[in-house]
Amino acid sequence: MSAVSGTAHVPISPPGTGQSYAAYEMRPLHTDAERAEAEALVIDRLDWLARKYRSCASSAHVASLFRETAAHVPLGMFDDGVLICCLMLGRDPDTRCWGSADCGPALLLRHVYALPGQTGTGVARLLTLWATDYAARAGLPWVRVEALLTSGADTPAELVARLTAYLADLGWTSTGRGVSTDGERVARLQSPAEHRPALSDIIRCAVPLPAGAAQDRGSGPPLSSLPVAASASPTDPTRRKSA
Repeated sequence: MSAVSGTAHVPISPPGTGQSYAAYEMRPLHTDAERAEAEALVIDRLDWLARKYRSCASSAHVASLFRETAAHVPLGMFDDGVLICCLMLGRDPDTRCWGSADCGPALLLRHVYALPGQTGTGVARLLTLWATDYAARAGLPWVRVEALLTSGADTPAELVARLTAYLADLGWTSTGRGVSTDGERVARLQSPAEHRPALSDIIRCAVPLPAGAAQDRGSGPPLSSLPVAASASPTDPTRRKSA
């Protein structure tokens, strides 16, 4: 496993090669096994939050969204092959519900979850670096994220304040709370896009750019061409690799 401290990260060199490679990778979750691993991570994370802080939306329901790929592309961040974070990237995001002041094209991230035990390891910083760079390469001015709030009760103000303060240090700005297009209560944050040419030394990006964007850094075919799962298949949460 590689180590992250603040913004510093030294890529690991394979023995005898004298060359460095990116220990982290961001890629779509194509296979049933990868999506099952993401589902298990989400269940672990939400159950952990429920025990530590608050009641959460049904972990099984949220986890199952990673099999429903018609409107979103499930992505994963891997550390030396181990899934440490997963999220949903909108195929054609509609951010009109954010309000007139926040309308406009943007990269929309939803249902972002990190593996329990990753707090303080730099995963949020890595994801911020990747998302802002990816948005810039896609020609989008903003990255927006919706954080799911407690279902059926108020999320403790202290917890929301801690989250927004932490993300503010990473360049995110809170734009308030609202209801997503799926009817979920969410906290909304955004960050400006920013080109980061050296990021490929840290994170290998295998996520295709949206159709119409310049394809670079080996991003592959357009995002819209990624396959859509025809149906949900049974999953086994025990299949997730242990970090």
